[in-house]
Amino acid sequence: MKAVILILSLLVFTMAAASPVFCEQASDSKEQDIDAALEQELRWIRAEAIVLTDIATKTEMDADLAPGIVTVLQGTELEERGIHTVWDALNLIPGIDTSVTANGSLQVTVRGVGNVIAVGKVKIMLNNVPVNSTFSGEAESVYSIPVEQVERIEFIRGPGAALYGKGAYTGLINVITRHSGNRIFGRYARFDAYTGGGICSYTLPEQDFKISLNAAEWERGRSDASADSDYLYTEGMADISQAPGQINDSRRQMDALLNLEYKDFSVLAQWVSQDHGDYFGEMVILPPPNDRMVYKEDFSMAEARWKPEILTFLQPKLRVGWTRYVWNIDRLYMYPPGFAVYEDGMIIAPYYREQSMYAGMDFQFKEWRHHTLLFGAEYEYAKIRNAYSDLNYDILTGEPLSEMQRFDGEANWIEDGKSRNIFSMFIQDQFDFSKQLAFTAGLRYDHYDDAGDSLTPRIAGVFRLSERHIFKAQYAEAFRPPAFVEMYSKNNPSVQGNPDMSSETVQTSEIGYIYKSEAFRAGFTAFYSELDDLIIQKGSAKYRNVAGADAKGVEMEISWKIKPFLMLDANISYSDVKDSETGDAIRATGKWLGNAGLVYSPRRDCSLSLQYRHVDKYNRSLLATSDRERGRDTLDITGTKKNFFIKGLMFQAGVRNLFDADVSYPSGFLMYPDDYPQPGREGWVKLSYDFN
Repeated sequence: MKAVILILSLLVFTMAAASPVFCEQASDSKEQDIDAALEQELRWIRAEAIVLTDIATKTEMDADLAPGIVTVLQGTELEERGIHTVWDALNLIPGIDTSVTANGSLQVTVRGVGNVIAVGKVKIMLNNVPVNSTFSGEAESVYSIPVEQVERIEFIRGPGAALYGKGAYTGLINVITRHSGNRIFGRYARFDAYTGGGICSYTLPEQDFKISLNAAEWERGRSDASADSDYLYTEGMADISQAPGQINDSRRQMDALLNLEYKDFSVLAQWVSQDHGDYFGEMVILPPPNDRMVYKEDFSMAEARWKPEILTFLQPKLRVGWTRYVWNIDRLYMYPPGFAVYEDGMIIAPYYREQSMYAGMDFQFKEWRHHTLLFGAEYEYAKIRNAYSDLNYDILTGEPLSEMQRFDGEANWIEDGKSRNIFSMFIQDQFDFSKQLAFTAGLRYDHYDDAGDSLTPRIAGVFRLSERHIFKAQYAEAFRPPAFVEMYSKNNPSVQGNPDMSSETVQTSEIGYIYKSEAFRAGFTAFYSELDDLIIQKGSAKYRNVAGADAKGVEMEISWKIKPFLMLDANISYSDVKDSETGDAIRATGKWLGNAGLVYSPRRDCSLSLQYRHVDKYNRSLLATSDRERGRDTLDITGTKKNFFIKGLMFQAGVRNLFDADVSYPSGFLMYPDDYPQPGREGWVKLSYDFN
């Protein structure tokens, strides 16, 4: 009933938005009419406006002229399209797909290459601070940040290790949050989903002082998604299986981001946390019905930065930081009541905490004609500070216990106290051969005291044939060191660590072309990657390096200002990833992805947005057939009214998955035949107020 009410409200709003009375509230005077006309004229030249970024080279430059393939998403535009979180926004980038695993983990697939179990292959940064945990190489909490807090999202498709080192394997994301303005916002959606937050800032320009606090929280209850079967059900143990049954996909995210700047010194303190339910369960065994937040992830980090003006030709940047990562599971049912001799079920509650400290310095040198040199060094120390597990069974014998007991030391699930030292050096040269031709070359060396050495080069060229035609070419390598969970897991028959592994490596070649005019932009990219020494569990529970995979594909995108009030953008991508030994397609990936967005703005204060998403059917193992093998097509609609009765107040309403398409994600388990169904149509409304 709530969804019906929200849909009817949206339809009424849409009709009102099309009417002159609703949309012309901001045009009560001739002066405002002139402002609106100028605003419409400016829309014609948005396509050729320069989008600045420093993610590709650590030096600010036009994103279209940066080496490699860079996408920049603006927070205000994401809001206008009805995007809710960073994770939702990633689907707008060519070649990127997102999915949810059996236990509710958020997975990002770049160019057909996704995570292995829970270990990430994308480097995640929050306000230029790396946040991937050493435990799993992931930082899911950042994906759940609301877009209302976001200034922009920068994403590099392909290797980025030549500058950023570990984790920048298939891609790199940098989420830049808002540090200025004063704002509050709130949103309500189906499934009792609430979002609230605000931004407050204070500036003293005469003293070169700035301070800001950006905080938010959102929570969603269980949806209507259900499991048709689970592992026990399909293996003939339907008498103890909880399936078919509703899953617990409730989620919660909280964050607080503090930024302080005084002259050439700044301090950044950040906290992000995420909890969620047990979804389809570990090993795809559906737990008994519950509403608990079972999985918990918590990041705390602080970084001090100093950019002194010592020499005009040498610009140093120094930083020192500290991070703390906590991951734990609150009483997870590995097997439900009734299984074997476990009267209350087989229950596990592991806890993990790590801390790291790091320091780095970059130096930029510009005195050499036509060259911009960047060189630097970094050091990081990470250590498992505490790890244990509360169980109702003996981890060594498997015998049931009368009550939950704590296991650590030799009986632990991971080697407590393990640490990692990393020392890195890098150098990069940006050489402007002429006004039309520029080269970028870089080389990075990383020494790991537990995973060996890595040397990662990059060479790229950008040729600007004219103001409208830009050509790119790049060869880059990257590595991903084994995560602690892959090296030090123990006392688990399904997950066994291996400390004698080397890093995964990838070599990527790509070419690109960009066409730009006053109202139209188009881009084309072709890539080929060779992935070697991939870390997976192949043939046993023990992690080990295997041969690898080959990936190739193309990405095409356009942005077109059809009229001053009508904007269209679309992209389509194709990726083909195969096992380099067998030639078989990698399972749980789709080859074709597509997006199309249309924004209609009859007045500067109101707009209507449509967002279409296509995902091709996923490749699957021969043993994992499914009656949901077709792809999916979804359509979202969003209406926006700014200055809603009063200046600074914005009202939005929308419907996600308007036609209630069947959305499900593929299973990663060979013996589980079904997919993971997701929630259906969702209506929502939002109010925000800017005090500026």
